[in-house]
Amino acid sequence: RDLVRAVQQARRDAGLAVSDRIRLSLALPEPQREAARAFSAYIAENVLAVELDLDSTLDTTAMHASEAKLDDAIARIALAKA
Repeated sequence: RDLVRAVQQARRDAGLAVSDRIRLSLALPEPQREAARAFSAYIAENVLAVELDLDSTLDTTAMHASEAKLDDAIARIALAKA
């Protein structure tokens, strides 16, 4: 849930509308990446992601980027309107 909250904040910071679909790339430490992989459908559904990249395969150069603290880890979030 913390990750979904962080992505929702990144959406607001990027100026996206609540209904906008997004492409999402997440850079996470391994334990958090495995949890995100296990709950990827939940994450994508809640943040309206049509693409969810946990393996750095999306081109993030044209995306809004931010960081969020999750417990003792830092999540790097990149997203763009789909």
